[in-house]
Amino acid sequence: MKAFWRHGWWIALVLVSLAAVAAFLFWLSQSGIMAIETIEVEGNHAVTDEQVLETATPLLMGESLMRISYDELERSLTAIPYIEAVEVERDFPHTLRIRLRERQPAVVLSAGNGRLFLLSSEGYALAELESVDSGYPVASTVQPCPAEVGEVPDCADVRVAVRFIADIPMNFNQQFSDVAVSDGYIRARTTSGVQVVFGTLDDYGLKFEVLRQLLARSAAQGVLVTIDVSVPERPVTREGVEQPAANADGSAADDSAAADESAAAAAGGDGTQASPGVENG
Repeated sequence: MKAFWRHGWWIALVLVSLAAVAAFLFWLSQSGIMAIETIEVEGNHAVTDEQVLETATPLLMGESLMRISYDELERSLTAIPYIEAVEVERDFPHTLRIRLRERQPAVVLSAGNGRLFLLSSEGYALAELESVDSGYPVASTVQPCPAEVGEVPDCADVRVAVRFIADIPMNFNQQFSDVAVSDGYIRARTTSGVQVVFGTLDDYGLKFEVLRQLLARSAAQGVLVTIDVSVPERPVTREGVEQPAANADGSAADDSAAADESAAAAAGGDGTQASPGVENG
């Protein structure tokens, strides 16, 4: 019985202590002792501190560091198109630090009717642009794809264009000025003016390795060429540029017969010469 009472007193003491700690923490959360007085922003590049603070300050300023509505803060900040994720760090007694992860721009979508949208590497529309002078390649499709800021355009060809640009291998040292997609078939143009017939996304890595080597060879020769890697085992290089990657109105050229033409060219059926073999690696 004595042992029972000894254990009972210890249990009671532990419960009272826990209740006291809980009461103290609750008091801290309700008092102004740890009220937020300073909000710091980190990790932002495209989004300004002012944009973040305009959203965060009404939610946080004066609130206790012990009582932050993180879910509400995250919902409010990720409503800004560039912001992908939010983390917070408490710096007692009065500072809250907000860390952001931003979406990375990848391509400009020509959405028809003269509208241009900057898309992230996941295809998320980050902003509407007034001109294409952004430094990013311009993507176009045969059928203009509607887009709105804060949404992902629901068009298969746009997804193909975004993946084509966003997944470019690290060792590929060229940039594209524009890319046109028609039913999954890709044509592009490098910033140096070389026309590229890429075909579908099949054999993506192999096509880029072949293209990398052929671009280096054409640069050494100092001639403007069209390079067809749609059949990567039988790439074709022709002098001159065959056709623009997009029509004059910004829509993609119709490549409904492009696959057949490329296959014939790779086989030498149109009188062109396939380029010499390209080594992998």
